Amino acid sequence: RLFDESEFAFKQAIALYPLSPEANFRLADIYMQQFRFTQAREVIEEFLKGDPENDKVAEFLGQIKQLETADVRRRELESQMSSGANVEQALELAEIYRTMNLSQLFESLTQNIIRQDNLPPEVILRVAQMYAQLNRGDLLAAALERYVQKEPGNASVWLDLAATQAALQRPPDALKSLTKALELRG
Repeated sequence: RLFDESEFAFKQAIALYPLSPEANFRLADIYMQQFRFTQAREVIEEFLKGDPENDKVAEFLGQIKQLETADVRRRELESQMSSGANVEQALELAEIYRTMNLSQLFESLTQNIIRQDNLPPEVILRVAQMYAQLNRGDLLAAALERYVQKEPGNASVWLDLAATQAALQRPPDALKSLTKALELRG
């Protein structure tokens, strides 16, 4: 996290050898970690001029542009959230946090979403899917547990909960959830 020192070192490396993929990519990455997407894009665009046949450069440039767009939308949604937003906007913001690897913000927002009392159960499942994509079994189990509190008659979710609990090495909980799923399915 020594951004200033790293930036200086990679700029020196690029000055010595402008076609160094490592120096260019790492300098751009440092800028991206600081949400300086315009500078990251400029570094890679300049590098692309010197190495136009490099597919990885064009691909990385696309990723930068995608994150830059997501960051603009993130700021818009955060502004809307401060004055009150709906669940769809909150879910969109959570997805952006996930995409941008803002883990703490993602977890905090999604936990707040699923704690809402008047929340439709389907929204909890959407949050659970995000947790599953991140391989966060602990959060997935919490979301599924919240879902079955609201909608106890869904055998499939009980089964998913049992599998998640088993993966988390919680056999007594997994057995209870599996038993409930079997009771519901007959």
